[in-house]
Amino acid sequence: MRLAQLYVAFNQSLQWNAAFYFLYKILFTSVSFMLFYRLPTADFCIWANINSFIFLLLLWLDCGLRKSIPRYCPEFEHNDYALAPFLSYILTVQTVILIAAIPIFLLITNLFFHSVSLSCSSILLFCGAALFLMEGINSSIKLFYHAHFWNKMYTIIQSIVLFFEMGISIICILTIKINSQLLLVLFVTKLLSSSTTACTSFIILRHRYNQQIKTEKKGKLHMKVKAFICHSGVMWFSTIIKSLTERNFLVPFITHVISPAAANLFKIANDSAMLIHRPIIKTIGSSDTVLLAHLEANHHSISIQIIRYLLKGIMIICLPFCAFLPVILLYITPPAMCFFLIISLGHIIETILSPFERVLEVKRTYKKLIFSYIPYLTILIGVAYYFSLPSANLVTALIYIYIARITGSLLMVYFVYTAYYPSMYIKPAVANQRS
Repeated sequence: MRLAQLYVAFNQSLQWNAAFYFLYKILFTSVSFMLFYRLPTADFCIWANINSFIFLLLLWLDCGLRKSIPRYCPEFEHNDYALAPFLSYILTVQTVILIAAIPIFLLITNLFFHSVSLSCSSILLFCGAALFLMEGINSSIKLFYHAHFWNKMYTIIQSIVLFFEMGISIICILTIKINSQLLLVLFVTKLLSSSTTACTSFIILRHRYNQQIKTEKKGKLHMKVKAFICHSGVMWFSTIIKSLTERNFLVPFITHVISPAAANLFKIANDSAMLIHRPIIKTIGSSDTVLLAHLEANHHSISIQIIRYLLKGIMIICLPFCAFLPVILLYITPPAMCFFLIISLGHIIETILSPFERVLEVKRTYKKLIFSYIPYLTILIGVAYYFSLPSANLVTALIYIYIARITGSLLMVYFVYTAYYPSMYIKPAVANQRS
């Protein structure tokens, strides 16, 4: 694929990602607010924490596939190893891991609710476990679509199913009076939605692989598979340590350490901040990794100009969403306002700096990546100790958390600039000497 074609495919993938995730976040945040005002604290806490455990465990059990599939799919296209068997192998392994993890999910959620004196029915936990399985399969299938810039096709499938799911959910919130029945119906609706998306997208993807993907040349398959496994391991480590400062970990953590009321307030502030941040990060998705991976696979060098192109694209995406900050502040209660500002600004800064991390990942400079996480982990240990103090303040802890995240991002900026900027000054000097 030529460079101009890659840029066109990259821009189109951003547009389709933006269209879907902006719609999704508006609908999901609306449902969250409706449930917050409709349900008592205990029931809303059950709904929020089951969802948090689902996506937290999915992060921990993705085995680094979120970043390794977009990184290596372009390379497998040029190999005698067919992508259809590769797809089946990844989904089979992922499904086995998820099924094996279901007892762990049930045990953790059950112990957690007992520890905070909340009563959650067994059928609700089993629905959560089934949703955990289907969401994990869905996330892997989506990665294959995005790895080939087939975002449009997957977005259409998701959007159709989403409209039905959210429509049914809103009707149920307005009509079902018994809280336990409402929670069960919401989880069953989400489970049916996720299953429909997974089955439909898998059938279409498998058919497209069989019809369109043709191997072009042989390569060192064994070396690529070994590199894929190694890359997945490093990305898995990165995903796990970052998840320790994200909502799906912090909601149960705050519930346990402080109180369910504080966790609910944090979740509402976080969901409001995600109304801005999630469309940004989901608009980008894995498209930046896919673009850089295709450049590597097609023997185009990653230059400082390409990094600037990514930075410019992300800035263009961020600016319109930043304009919504004052609007959202009008509808947030004063106790949640401080949480909202810290989370929103922290995530926006981190997102703008994200292309530098993607470059280090695609170039597989693992030592620099791991070194960048050292300040983050050090500050995180300090925050964990701070929470154990009687005078611990959640606002102060959040400030330290985002300082830790941004410090790691700034280190990655330094590593990338020192690697690429010298070449811009060396080449002209060499040219002058030759002349």
